[in-house]
Amino acid sequence: MKNITKFLVAVLLLTGSTHLHAQAFKKVQLTPEQKATLQTKRMALLLDLNENQQDAIYKLNEKRAVHQREFQETVKQRKLNNIKPTSDEIFNVKLNRLNSQIAYKKAMEEILSKDQFEKWKKYRIAKLKHKQKGKFKTKRMCR
Repeated sequence: MKNITKFLVAVLLLTGSTHLHAQAFKKVQLTPEQKATLQTKRMALLLDLNENQQDAIYKLNEKRAVHQREFQETVKQRKLNNIKPTSDEIFNVKLNRLNSQIAYKKAMEEILSKDQFEKWKKYRIAKLKHKQKGKFKTKRMCR
């Protein structure tokens, strides 16, 4: 009985410390330049990019990261002031997001070779499917 109790206490301590460790990393916010650098390096590893492609993709990723940071700041300010977005504002945000995704895809198509672009598309689809699985799991758990 004592062994079971010790085991349970050890499991609870390990689980709690792992959870706290994960939360500490989530709180750290990277600068847009850091995000762009990391994203570009990941893509360089995945797609075997040359220097010119890396530079062009870095500029593209930096632009996206800056825009994302600005959007996060406006959302944070709205939450602090308890301002709810109207349906038109929500529509415009979603429309702008889709337009920027289309523009990003076109820019990537211009920068990458045909094989690289196909590989990038497959990677993006797999990544989106993986994200959606996680969202569905959390929604089911919250019910």
